[in-house]
Amino acid sequence: MAIDGTYNTLLKTPMGDQQVKLILKTEGNVLTGILESQLTGVNELTDGSVDGNELAWTVNAKTPMGPLKLKVTAAVDSDKITGKADSPFGAMPFEGARE
Repeated sequence: MAIDGTYNTLLKTPMGDQQVKLILKTEGNVLTGILESQLTGVNELTDGSVDGNELAWTVNAKTPMGPLKLKVTAAVDSDKITGKADSPFGAMPFEGARE
């Protein structure tokens, strides 16, 4: 399944909905990329993995309240992506589509 691309997503956070751009690239079962939002700026994905259409990665986001570690799981179905980011504030669901 083709996963590479740019996805425009909506992340539901305790501070309200946030527009998040994900730029994803795969090489075998390794996932790399960028998470970009108005709240956190540009952040590199780390520890990324791919298993079929299932994705996982970590982001150490820079926020106005300080650093925030997010553990993210997601699935890609055609041009749609859905998932959740686990944070100290609980799970934050997101969904979006490839550009």
